[in-house]
Amino acid sequence: MVLLEPVLEQTLGDGGCARVIILAPFTHSFAELGGQQELGGAAGRVGPAPTEPQFVTVPVDDAPSLGSSNAPLALVEFTDFQCQYCARFESETFPRLAANYIDTGKVRFFSRSLTISTHPLAEPAAKAAICAGRQGRFWELREKLFAANDNFMPNTIAKIAQDAGIDFDASQTNAQAEAVFLTDRKAAQTAGLRATPSFILGRLVDGKIIGQKIVGAQPYSVFENEIQKLLLSQK
Repeated sequence: MVLLEPVLEQTLGDGGCARVIILAPFTHSFAELGGQQELGGAAGRVGPAPTEPQFVTVPVDDAPSLGSSNAPLALVEFTDFQCQYCARFESETFPRLAANYIDTGKVRFFSRSLTISTHPLAEPAAKAAICAGRQGRFWELREKLFAANDNFMPNTIAKIAQDAGIDFDASQTNAQAEAVFLTDRKAAQTAGLRATPSFILGRLVDGKIIGQKIVGAQPYSVFENEIQKLLLSQK
């Protein structure tokens, strides 16, 4: 049996907070820009959960997406291709979300990168995926990179990129890929996201998701419960 640990509620600079779904044992903490380790252990285990939903805003208008542009809800992941828990979400939870909510037009799904300092191959993989996105092959590369998570080596990433028609070496020095990578990181930092995988679930307004945090490789039931509550609230 897995014991679920509470995680830190992050306070945002504008005086607001993001609601944290605190069933979050499956996360990796990461060092903030500047190299200071902000959270330790699984997810910085402190205190009880917040009881009232509070919200955060994250821009996604330039992020790869799946699903209908008219979907009533939006979900963005902040992910690290070298993170085993991100790979767990991809293999165990994402397929059911896709079948029941994304493919049915209820949720539009976005992906942004958030790399952990102890994962040296995560940034190269993220930049390769960004370049793949410019060729309409982001989701193909995302799936293959996560499938290779148990054998994540430099030559593995390069071969996956090459097989998808991506010049891996060029992707690492591509100025646009670097800009997108840093933009993703800044968006995560602004939202107070300090672990992977992390998600924001809510409504898409003018290219931004206004919603609540879900932290960790949660089981499908956690996402389903939150999605259903938001769908019902719209009726």
